[in-house]
Amino acid sequence: MNANLFGLLAAIATPVEALRRLTLGLVGDNVEVDFDTSWFERNINLLYPVLGLGTLALVGWAVWTMARTQELTTQAKGAFKLEIMTMLRRFPVGASAEKIGEAIKLPTMKTAQLLEEMREDGQVLRDETRQPVIFRLKLSD
Repeated sequence: MNANLFGLLAAIATPVEALRRLTLGLVGDNVEVDFDTSWFERNINLLYPVLGLGTLALVGWAVWTMARTQELTTQAKGAFKLEIMTMLRRFPVGASAEKIGEAIKLPTMKTAQLLEEMREDGQVLRDETRQPVIFRLKLSD
């Protein structure tokens, strides 16, 4: 077993030493990297646009994925709206979107979007005369 371990350590030592010299080498050290860069130099006019488009595609994909995962299903929206209605019944004078979001454990932005949908549906009223904006239940017409 010791011979196998010693053989493994001996096999790893050479690449680790080369990596150490590359990463920890000082400016005056003679570190040589045998890498042919002529292809990059010849095709630089293609390389930069490809890298730029690849970066834009990656950022666009990340934004699209984030937006898609933050959408609430219809069932979840209904459940959160029910919780909002229950919470607003406890506060007849109304509450801010931030306070409602904390109570139902939903981000403030999502809570504000749900409250706007509820306002458009005629379920809640928005009082903009106060800061922060207060939402309260709409009583009968």
